Amino acid sequence: MIKREASRLISTMAENHPLLIIAGPRCAGKSALVKRLLAGHTYIDLESPNIVKFARNRPMAFFEHYRGDIILDEFRHAPELFRYIRGAAAKRRIVLITSRRPSWRAPRRVTEKSAVGMVTLLPPSIKELGVNNICLERDEYIYMGFMSGAYMENADPRKAQFDYLTVLLQRDIAPLVRVENRETFKRFFRLLAERVGLALNIGTFAETVGVPRSVLVRWMLLLEAHFVIFRVPVYPNRLRTRTRAIRAPKFYFTDVGLAAYLLRIQTPEQVHRCHAVGNLFENLVVAEALKAACNQGRNANMFYYRNRDGFEIDLILPSGCSVIPIEIKSSSTFNTSFADNIKRFHAFAENILDGYVVYGGVGSDRVSGARYINFRDVWEIARG
Repeated sequence: MIKREASRLISTMAENHPLLIIAGPRCAGKSALVKRLLAGHTYIDLESPNIVKFARNRPMAFFEHYRGDIILDEFRHAPELFRYIRGAAAKRRIVLITSRRPSWRAPRRVTEKSAVGMVTLLPPSIKELGVNNICLERDEYIYMGFMSGAYMENADPRKAQFDYLTVLLQRDIAPLVRVENRETFKRFFRLLAERVGLALNIGTFAETVGVPRSVLVRWMLLLEAHFVIFRVPVYPNRLRTRTRAIRAPKFYFTDVGLAAYLLRIQTPEQVHRCHAVGNLFENLVVAEALKAACNQGRNANMFYYRNRDGFEIDLILPSGCSVIPIEIKSSSTFNTSFADNIKRFHAFAENILDGYVVYGGVGSDRVSGARYINFRDVWEIARG
């Protein structure tokens, strides 16, 4: 069992909110963690055919049968329960686990009082693995990914990725994608991995995949809803420059190991030879920043900037009324030129703090306006 940083957050939220939603991708360890933290709750798996049949056909009797505090895993499979859940939560504590983003709006801060709370639990971070004495090299993290199953004793990371993808496609995607489009959807999935970390023009990408733009948008939203991918939008503030910014968002995989799997990387040694190694490394770093925010119950509010001249800041994180520019370089060799874009960004943007260059090297070097840190320490920037 990997010790999770969000454990205290979940325990506190469970005390403060009669109804708590734990949302996150499949294979992130949600169920195992919640059952361990809330051992006094009765665990109910709504992916069990008999149980979900009972819940859907007799929702009122369901809550009469399961008395006391309960955990409902994958509660979305029994929508008939929704109208009774809030009333049931008035008499006991209910925790809902889901691998699809809920439509309910819920406060993210522990201190905010409300009947409904929500925590987003993503796969373990590099920091969390390190606490559990799992320390790998850059290419090993990219190859293995971060799904809990990849770190079980004698586990095969590629089998863990295959199993995850199979369950995702069969249980979550297939019911929502037309039968004749499923093979095209799988092709779209692989092409998306080819474009990880790139500004994605949806119209052009739809033409490449061979589907209407509306279909591609729906597929992208479907993957986002199941925490498979997440988007990083363009920095919204206007800058002191005449060059127009590119408006297309970037997309990343929540687990970089899935992107590596889709790119057919079979060993850690193949990572550095892959044409997309720089983009995979960027995915690794940005996902770590997202995990750091979620583990503290915060919205990440991540951005990037790129203009039509090709000038780019890979990642921009808020810090109070200011922002922190971050450049991401897969190289392990220190180079002062890595900070050039950060220096330039200071020249035409306001409220910019000193930035960071996240790279594969060691040490904590500093040049004018930027500090160099190893990718394992991204959580220090993103923790707020």
